[in-house]
Amino acid sequence: MTHYPKGGASSTTLQARGSMPPLRDFIAGIDLPQLVEHYTGPGKHSGGNYLFSCPNPDHYDAHASFSVFMGKAGAWRCHCLSQCGHVGDALDFVAWQLRCDKSAALRELRTWAGQPNPLPYSAPAKKVSKHAAPQKTDPGYTAIDDVAAMSDYLASRQWPAEVVEAFGLRIVRLNRATERDTVRVLHPFNEYREGEWRATSWQARRLDNVSELRWLGPLGASLPLYNLRALDAEALTAAIICEGPADTVTAWLAVRDVPGVAVVGVPGSQAWRSEWAAYFNGLAVVIAGDGDKAGATFTTKVAGGLRAGAALLVAACPPEGVNDLTDMAKAHGLQAVRQLLTKALPMQVPDFVPTATPPGDVWAQQWALITSHFTNAVTVCRVCSTPTPHTYCDKCSALTKGVHGKQVHWSQCDTCHEHSLAGHGKKCPRCGGARVKAAVQP
Repeated sequence: MTHYPKGGASSTTLQARGSMPPLRDFIAGIDLPQLVEHYTGPGKHSGGNYLFSCPNPDHYDAHASFSVFMGKAGAWRCHCLSQCGHVGDALDFVAWQLRCDKSAALRELRTWAGQPNPLPYSAPAKKVSKHAAPQKTDPGYTAIDDVAAMSDYLASRQWPAEVVEAFGLRIVRLNRATERDTVRVLHPFNEYREGEWRATSWQARRLDNVSELRWLGPLGASLPLYNLRALDAEALTAAIICEGPADTVTAWLAVRDVPGVAVVGVPGSQAWRSEWAAYFNGLAVVIAGDGDKAGATFTTKVAGGLRAGAALLVAACPPEGVNDLTDMAKAHGLQAVRQLLTKALPMQVPDFVPTATPPGDVWAQQWALITSHFTNAVTVCRVCSTPTPHTYCDKCSALTKGVHGKQVHWSQCDTCHEHSLAGHGKKCPRCGGARVKAAVQP
């Protein structure tokens, strides 16, 4: 029996624990490669180490950069050698994966290892002074009422403005030193907590189309399924599983009038978790991965997890030359996406009825609808954050600068004078006026 110094565990506690090993020895004895494989799928052996695709949903890891190795103290350790940099032992890994504290992670780890959990101990509640200031939690971002940025985002995907309210989209800046000048659109992730659906996490996409860190989420978070609430509907017979929030929105627009079909998204090509399989037992499932190598891996991983419980499994891959569902909708229309997703489902699918568009420019009409979702809307310059009626202001000479050192060409609406990249001769997404070549060139 482990010796505890005076003032440590009582004899009653020791008897309750019985022959359970000390916590340090228990964690050191965990087969970490096997544990990581439980969450991420098979890896590969390299020398004395193991390499897996990083399980962080915010980290697209095409080259297996999550290393599991034997540390100097003779205990297994893990380390992401790329973007997210997570490092720790088995307990740290479980806490990181489940977004929980060390106590909850330890219970999960004991259950996985087949070791009984000791009786729970409830510490006496701390008395809180009535004069104590309320605790504030940092959501990780600062919301911006930038209606022009939201309009541009919807226009780039050809989504109607109702998507803003249906999915709770917001324009934000992340509260990180490296992200202060980057404007993003935030997609909230909802879970059922304490009797209601509430936003518990998020992913945010940058709006400048730079590929580096295009999607980010809370540091160290393990996200739930996107649009999980859709699975809470009655009389479900089928579900469509997409790769990422954007394709989830596009798929929802394509099949939202089809009864009995839910659309959800996995927050990354490597982010599928085995415990999600129970949501889809008895359903016909369409897996809509991207049309690339990562999408094929995504489809294979999800199908492997659902094979035992789903009533039907269908892989719906975009046609050759199209990357994902959103690009497919832009190139071929929502009707083509609808046909791709529903053609193998054992149900009667109603004919596709496009959303009626009143006469006039669609984006000019949607501008008023977008504005109605924001109170006291203020548009700010995307470079220096100065309040301005346009996306870019003249005070910081934003229009005289290139983007990331590259030569760019601007257009300017001849009606509202809104600036945007390129678009010469096209209609302004803000007011419907014609775009002309900007007077100021970089």
